[in-house]
This record gives sequence, C-alpha cells and structure tokens, in this order.
Amino acid sequence: MKISSIHDFLGSIRIQPRTLPTRRKSAPPTPTPQLLTIVLANRGSICDAMERFGGRFAQGIAIALRCADPNHTRRLCEALPDLITPYCPGGKFFQPTTPCQ
Repeated sequence: MKISSIHDFLGSIRIQPRTLPTRRKSAPPTPTPQLLTIVLANRGSICDAMERFGGRFAQGIAIALRCADPNHTRRLCEALPDLITPYCPGGKFFQPTTPCQ
C-alpha cells in the first residue's frame, strides 16, 4: 500500500475504542436511627468533644452540628456517621458535660 501523505496514513489506522472499567457504586453509609437519636440527645457534649479532640474538619462539622435543626442534623449524620460516632457516648472521645447551674 502506497501512502502519499500523513493524512492518508492516519486515515488508514483503525483505532479500537478503549473501554474504561466501570466503578461499582457503593451505597452511601446510612446512620442507624439510634445515631440520630443519640446526637439529638447529646448534641452539646458531642460538639464539645469534636471541638476539643477533633481536627479542623471535625471542628467545623461540630459548629455546623451545633447550629443545625433536626433535619440538617439528620443529613450530617447520614453523610458523616464515621466521623461523628467516636464523639458519641461510648466512643473514645466522648466526655459528658454537666449543665451550668
């Protein structure tokens, strides 16, 4: 086969489309209903522990959690259960606070 130009050469090449591997979509972590109940009941202590022992991201989430209404609290618990759980009762960073008298 005689090729007269680079355009003829490139036109004669057949490139097979490459298929990319598909990612499996994993289900987002869903918090247990108990987590939401625990967070709503102990919000102050959990936020205090997050602000004291957490990193910058956890401290920012603690501020958001402290200001959140029940619907947004549920959304935060659904999005970040692994972040919030260590600061809940029974977690390694939880320290109950006594109310001011």
